[in-house]
Amino acid sequence: MRSYTTHLHYHTLTGLTFMNSNIEKVLTVELDFVKLNYTASSNLLELEYNSNVIIELDHAILLVENILSLTNGFSVLSLITSSDGFVSMDTEAKHYIASAQREHKYCVASAFVTTVLANRIAARFFIKFCRPPQPCKIFKNREGALSWLYELENKKLNH
Repeated sequence: MRSYTTHLHYHTLTGLTFMNSNIEKVLTVELDFVKLNYTASSNLLELEYNSNVIIELDHAILLVENILSLTNGFSVLSLITSSDGFVSMDTEAKHYIASAQREHKYCVASAFVTTVLANRIAARFFIKFCRPPQPCKIFKNREGALSWLYELENKKLNH
């Protein structure tokens, strides 16, 4: 079993407006292969994978444990990004993550953001063959992904 480094950071982002201040807390966990940012006020979990990594089953187990801990088991919107390199996930890891999503229901919807063709193909494969329980879609830009995620959440709230 590999050992992994986990760093938990608490950030407070402050945006000042005229005669008012908005404070948004972002909880961050940094693992050796991914950075997780959770913003409770927007119900958004961002997963930012490092370049040129291979995600194996032990990574996936650690990832799910940290997601559940970070979000306190709440069902969140998931924005999945990677830097410009290829991110590979072995079959066991893919199936573990999809199974954990079905079991724990920690994800309302997942948006994958990448311009790397190989990552787009891998994301399509995950969606088609691992069949995660939540809606999933692939985007080339962050803005489109966020728009889609919040639109889905609004539809869910209005039903």
